[in-house]
Amino acid sequence: MLARCARWGLLALAATAAGLGGTGCLISSSNDVHPHDGVGGAAGGQGRFSVSWSVVDGNQTTTTCAAVGAPSMDMDVQNLDTNKVIHDTFPCAPMSGLGSEAPAGRYTVALRLRSAGGEVESEATGPTVYTIVAGGVTDLGSVPMEVAQSFLFSWTLDKRATGAPLSCAQAAAETVRLTVDGNSFEWPCDAGQARSPALSPGDHTVTVEVLDAQGLVLSATDAATIQIAAGKDTTPTSIGFAIE
Repeated sequence: MLARCARWGLLALAATAAGLGGTGCLISSSNDVHPHDGVGGAAGGQGRFSVSWSVVDGNQTTTTCAAVGAPSMDMDVQNLDTNKVIHDTFPCAPMSGLGSEAPAGRYTVALRLRSAGGEVESEATGPTVYTIVAGGVTDLGSVPMEVAQSFLFSWTLDKRATGAPLSCAQAAAETVRLTVDGNSFEWPCDAGQARSPALSPGDHTVTVEVLDAQGLVLSATDAATIQIAAGKDTTPTSIGFAIE
C-alpha cells in the first residue's frame, strides 16, 4: 500500500529552510523488501520506520558526513497515544537507517545530525503525523540535512600606494581563492563575497588570495585560524586587499 506524505521541513541551526526533502512514505507489507535496507517488515503488532538522508551545505551543495564531521544520525519517534519516544542512532555515512520495532500507531518523527562531540549540526522534523501498521515498514523518504558551518567572507580591493578603491577590472583581478587546511575553492572576483563549503567543527587554517587571469597572486592574507561551531556559520569577515 502506497501512502503519499507531506514534505519534510529542514531546521538548519543558523536558518530555517522549510519545505525541502522527502518523497513521501511507503507502507510495505511484511512480505515486501524495502529498497534501503533489504529486509521485510516487522512481525506481529509491531512496525518500523526507515529513512534515508543526504547532507547539504549552505550553498545547497551535496557533501559528506565526514566533511562536516558528523558520524551519526539520531531518529526519535514519539507515539501520539502513549507519548513514548523510541530513539535510534545510525552511522551517518550509509545515508539510511531502519528504526527499532514500534507498536502500530501514529507518530511524530525528528532527525538530528550530530558531530563527533554529540552536538547537533542539523535537525529536521516531519511535517505531519506518520502511521506504523502492524507488520509493516513505513519509509519516511529522503531527507536533506542542511549544515551551516561555513566560513563567510567578503572582499574589497584598493590601490596600495593611495588607498583608493579599485574594481576587479581596474585591478585586473579575476578570481578570489580560499584555501582551508590545504583545500582550495575559488569564486569570481566580481562576486564580492563567498560562503565556503560546510566544514567540520573545530579549528581550521585559512588563507585568501586574489588572482589575475593567469593565476598569479595579486594580494593575499596571512594564514589565520578560524573556529567552526557545530551548526553555525562564522561571523562574516571583511577582507581588504591592497593591490600594487
